[in-house]
Amino acid sequence: MKIKHINSPKAGTVEHIRNDVGRTLVAAGLAEEVALPPRGSKEWLAARLEQSRLATTPDPHDTVVPMGTTWGLYQQTGKVAIQKTVNGESFFYEQPPADTPAAVRQQFMNATAGDPVANAEAYDKAVREQMTRDAADKTGGFASIFKRT
Repeated sequence: MKIKHINSPKAGTVEHIRNDVGRTLVAAGLAEEVALPPRGSKEWLAARLEQSRLATTPDPHDTVVPMGTTWGLYQQTGKVAIQKTVNGESFFYEQPPADTPAAVRQQFMNATAGDPVANAEAYDKAVREQMTRDAADKTGGFASIFKRT
């Protein structure tokens, strides 16, 4: 939305701002909306071109797609895969491809070493123990909070 400030420190300034902010300033009497020139005129085309340029400018909150190639591991219970991301598009491999960097290849070998079933059982056991400790902590906390004296 394009507005002209009238009763503010920016008096006389014309700027494009978000529609909701512009409507609020207009309703408060601090600004007035600048109307588009007559449709089909050269000025109208220039104004529409200006709106298009403003609408397509990057926003600081936009997600930036990484360019280039990155490597890493993708792990779930009992499964390990190599993740290769090329220009924001991810590929997953069960075995290291030929172009895998040595560090990632070693991480993959370390993560898949040993018996996968035993690794999954050890993980499940650790999760169950943590859940038991969490439950005990919660119960102990209630007992101390509501203790009668």
